[in-house]
Amino acid sequence: MGRRAIEMRRALKILAWTFGGLVLLIIAAGGFVYVFATSDYVRAQIENHASAIAGRATKIARVRIDWGWTAHVSLEDVQVSNADWGKADHMLKAKLIDFDIRLWPLLGGHLVLPQLTMKSPSFFSSATTRGISTGARRKAPSPRRSPSRSPRSSARKPR
Repeated sequence: MGRRAIEMRRALKILAWTFGGLVLLIIAAGGFVYVFATSDYVRAQIENHASAIAGRATKIARVRIDWGWTAHVSLEDVQVSNADWGKADHMLKAKLIDFDIRLWPLLGGHLVLPQLTMKSPSFFSSATTRGISTGARRKAPSPRRSPSRSPRSSARKPR
């Protein structure tokens, strides 16, 4: 066996160990992401953001995510509390909410849900004496006119 063959064998061993280490690192990172995404911490973060958006206390018993180009998300025992003055305890209760979400459009800021299903949903809407429903709590923003689209007078200035 020549010196060149020994050097080639050594280089192949280094490449094999490096490639094997990278594969193990990718598998470990994927496992970490999966465990993190299904943890109680992430569930609590989802609850907090949903509560902030809805303006109501939100509870989710369990979150399960099946990763892929289109991720499948399952939320079990979802409850959105009603307003204090509402007759029902919860505005929304669902045994299970399943939805698919496409991840690539999400990177561009587009939310694409090809499938959304709810099992055993209950929605309670109440109205105040003023006729405001629990779902229409916030006032819609008034449209703003941009300066470039402001109406112009049809009268012409004399020359």
